[in-house]
Amino acid sequence: MKTALTDRELESFGTPDPRILVCGCGGSGNNTMNRITHIGVEGAITVAINTDKQDLDLTRAMQKLLVGRHITRGLGAGGDPVMGRRCAEAGRDVIGKIVHG
Repeated sequence: MKTALTDRELESFGTPDPRILVCGCGGSGNNTMNRITHIGVEGAITVAINTDKQDLDLTRAMQKLLVGRHITRGLGAGGDPVMGRRCAEAGRDVIGKIVHG
């Protein structure tokens, strides 16, 4: 039984293009997105997720997602992890679509 592939067989698969997705959640995560954009990391898709619309507007990520808008009215979770979790759960489907492409 043959289990190893020859170089020619391996070359036939080609080189896959990796998909790099960097998600920043909340204020500190959004600050990380700004830093990644500022230093010029290439080849990565950056996504900022936040409950605070004002903070999200200032973020330089390629994609932005305001979660829990009906819960916080876009004013943020105020550092409350329970509130942040509720908002993230409310946006679970959209977050899943972004992450899974």
